[in-house]
Amino acid sequence: MDIDGIKKSVEDYKTKWEQSENERKAFEYRTKISGFVKLLGLKDDIYEKHVTDLIIAKELKFDGDKLIGSNDVVNAFRESHPDAFKSADTGDFIAPTGHSNNARLSGVEQAFYSMNPNLKS
Repeated sequence: MDIDGIKKSVEDYKTKWEQSENERKAFEYRTKISGFVKLLGLKDDIYEKHVTDLIIAKELKFDGDKLIGSNDVVNAFRESHPDAFKSADTGDFIAPTGHSNNARLSGVEQAFYSMNPNLKS
């Protein structure tokens, strides 16, 4: 039996397993960070990548689903880049001229009513 060869094989396997486990944990962490950043309502992918990189650079940790220390990073980013966030009212909706003034129309509905101006709701 080649005991030294078996020991070396075991060490190689252990090293590869540890590397694989570290890569899995890093992927899981980045995925959770990405999910957190998506919920912030940033305008585009460039801002999302920037905020993700800021969080990863600070090495913030999760406590369950809560990212500890994220408020500081997000608030600082919000102050320095207020235009990076989507506004609550995008202006894509208009008030209808029909019976219900409370309802708002989407872009598709707006286009439909513009093609059919005499249509009553």
